[in-house]
Amino acid sequence: MNKLNKQKIAYNLDKICKSDQFINSGRNIRLLNFLVEKALDDSFVKEQVIGFELFEKDYNPDERNSKVRVYMYKLRQKLEEYYKNDGKFDELKFEIKKGQYNLNFVEEQISTKTKLSWWKIATPIVIALIIAAIYLNPFEEKDNIWTSFFNSSNETICFISDQFIVSKKEGDNILFTYILNVDDKSELNEYQNQVKDTSYNPATFSYITKMAPVAIHSLTKLFLKNDTDFSVELESDFKYDDLKKKNLIFIGQYNCLHQSKNLFLDNSKVFKTNKGSFQYYTKNDTINYFNKVLTDKALEYAMVSYRKMDNGNNVLFFSSNHDIGVIATVRNFTNEVWLKKFNHEFVKNGESFNALFEVTGYKRTELESKLIQIEVLE
Repeated sequence: MNKLNKQKIAYNLDKICKSDQFINSGRNIRLLNFLVEKALDDSFVKEQVIGFELFEKDYNPDERNSKVRVYMYKLRQKLEEYYKNDGKFDELKFEIKKGQYNLNFVEEQISTKTKLSWWKIATPIVIALIIAAIYLNPFEEKDNIWTSFFNSSNETICFISDQFIVSKKEGDNILFTYILNVDDKSELNEYQNQVKDTSYNPATFSYITKMAPVAIHSLTKLFLKNDTDFSVELESDFKYDDLKKKNLIFIGQYNCLHQSKNLFLDNSKVFKTNKGSFQYYTKNDTINYFNKVLTDKALEYAMVSYRKMDNGNNVLFFSSNHDIGVIATVRNFTNEVWLKKFNHEFVKNGESFNALFEVTGYKRTELESKLIQIEVLE
């Protein structure tokens, strides 16, 4: 492979990765880069090679693991879509034949006449599209919080806030309940010493509310649309080591946070939580935002907190004290139109932020939310 060809390959690879078909598909970008690298080295690629080198611990050849085949199928689809659209007139094409894992470079000659004819047709169309984009779509597509997740080479974990449950034997029955402000074994021991009652024991399970499946459903649709995925774990299982190599999403009640409570809002200069409320500090006053029960609906406050860590990983919290706050804010931030407007007004360059929302409604239907306060962190 001579130097000119390598430069041409690198140019086309970069063009593909920045195309509309690939720009939000971090997994396809990583897989395509891997296959191009192997092709340049003249390495023969098998399913196990991709599994071990690209997916590492998530791949087990001894199991009926179709992960690699599924991703290869999606990559072929993306390449086909690219060459029908943005790459229609590329002279160098990347080809992966069905049933194979090796990538081939195919050069196609396009006549000068064809190129000129296409340019005459395309020029006025391109100009018209640019004008339309400027005047008809003020919310230009920019990097947002999700772009950082989708394009990251690291795994994403979504942690669900779970309530610590205790058991207590009364006669022949065992009762299960929770104790306010008791979120782990050490806090249970402290509580029992205070009330002088040692009859409580940690239950073998924890409790989550309906916000979890509703929010996970919204996140799953968004991640699948962008050809990536995430794993789900309970927040009580969170370890600070997860910050080193993972992108993290937390959803749920902030009163039920365990280890991650020290991470939530610790970068804020104006927000704090205090016994079921959010506090907002100004130069002259402190505003408390308490949840309320109205005549025919509930009102609660929800915090969306996004930050990029020093190591480049992303941490995102959707947190409120009940269900509707989390459900409404997750719904907003997974809505492309809503998110474009939010980015345009507040976080144009992907800055970290803490945003407080007021949410009203009942259960998970007919929810309304509005932004109350926002802190954008430089």
